[in-house]
Amino acid sequence: LIASHGFASTDRWDNSWAVEITRGRESDKWLDITPTSQDLPFGRCLVASAAMVDPNDPDRALLGMYGGCGSGGYGPCPSSEMWVLSATRLQAAAAEGSGARAATAWEKKETCVGARNFGAMAALPSLQDGTFFLFGGNGRPLVGPDEDGQLNSLSLAADTWSRTVLDGDRPMQPGGAAQSSMVATEAGELWLQLGGTNEMYLVQVGDGGFANMAQESCKSDPVPGLRTAHGVLMGLSWGFLLPIGVFIARFGRIKNPLWFKLHRAIQSTGVVLMLAGFVCAMLMVSAGKFLARPHAQIGVVVVAIGLQQPLNAFFRPHVVANTPKTTKRVVWEYWHKYSGRLAILLGLINPFWGITYVAGATSPGLIVYAVWVALYLLATLYLTARGLPFEANGPSSLAQSVNRYLCCFLQTWNDSFQPRDPVVGVDQGNKKQDAAQASEAAKQDEPKATAESQRRISEV
Repeated sequence: LIASHGFASTDRWDNSWAVEITRGRESDKWLDITPTSQDLPFGRCLVASAAMVDPNDPDRALLGMYGGCGSGGYGPCPSSEMWVLSATRLQAAAAEGSGARAATAWEKKETCVGARNFGAMAALPSLQDGTFFLFGGNGRPLVGPDEDGQLNSLSLAADTWSRTVLDGDRPMQPGGAAQSSMVATEAGELWLQLGGTNEMYLVQVGDGGFANMAQESCKSDPVPGLRTAHGVLMGLSWGFLLPIGVFIARFGRIKNPLWFKLHRAIQSTGVVLMLAGFVCAMLMVSAGKFLARPHAQIGVVVVAIGLQQPLNAFFRPHVVANTPKTTKRVVWEYWHKYSGRLAILLGLINPFWGITYVAGATSPGLIVYAVWVALYLLATLYLTARGLPFEANGPSSLAQSVNRYLCCFLQTWNDSFQPRDPVVGVDQGNKKQDAAQASEAAKQDEPKATAESQRRISEV
């Protein structure tokens, strides 16, 4: 018996377990067979799954898993992914009581039958060197359900999907959160229990049954890559455009009013991309557990701050020439600047979680993004230390503070590397300083000595 994925409260699991059930044997226990040498399919619930023995290798078990909900930042909800877990040497692992003896690996299959939750899946190893059947399911955004009586199948030998619309009394697609069940028999029959009803259907899929049905290759999945679209849109927005707009507003004020026009145009574009990325997230992840992970939690806060920034900018109190700033203007500046900086900081951090979820902690995309964020922060620190941005009365107070503490740190760091005299413990740096002071004093006394010599010569 193999179990994988699932959920409890706000958690989504991605580990896999196996147990050999032998009646009357007390040593039966669950073995952790989660692959350790690859990225795992994201944690999810409401999946369709079925297991079978590989028809070409009796010691190899296959677990098929389709769709499911990765809500809360784990992944799309519903998903259109098809994964197959291959596990060998399970009997030896069960005999020794160690899951490490089993060899397991996930393989992602191409799919074209649409994203879904609550699907029903069955496996028949005797048909076409192994076939997974998929029926029903719902929750797919932008796409309607399968036709009534539609049965989807994945042939492992051909590695292709096909669809068949059954003849006769067709089972209707269940609606809502109704989970159907399906099981295959060695005689080549599929038994389908329709979710939310007491209806049971029998489908002949063996010789003379499914093999003789009219099949057609399914078309490409019409649902766009919402997760990819979300990542690209939010990456351009919070990962690039909005930080650049803040950078221009902070350090580009010497180019007045060009800085303001650029800032307004860039931030407006960034907010539009942010809204589009947020819509993709809403379509991708169900609302039930939307805030289950830090990536989603921070994302909601960032989007909320991002939306109010252009609104409070529109209603800002304007500055009158040669007139002190009003209290409302001062309060508005503090709110607009520091709420924006907080949003930029969180917006730069959040993609680290998102990229890690999708591509793993060692992906090239994560490394490139980390380098970009480091360069942005270093540039901000450097220009601040140089005294920017300039204000009416000189460098800003923050720039002065950063410059003072940075210079103090660099001086302390430099002094720590000065060599010391091993005999008397006198700092060689101090000796050099004393010598320099003595040399300077000698230079100042040199004109006096020269004048005294000339006076003596004249007396002689």
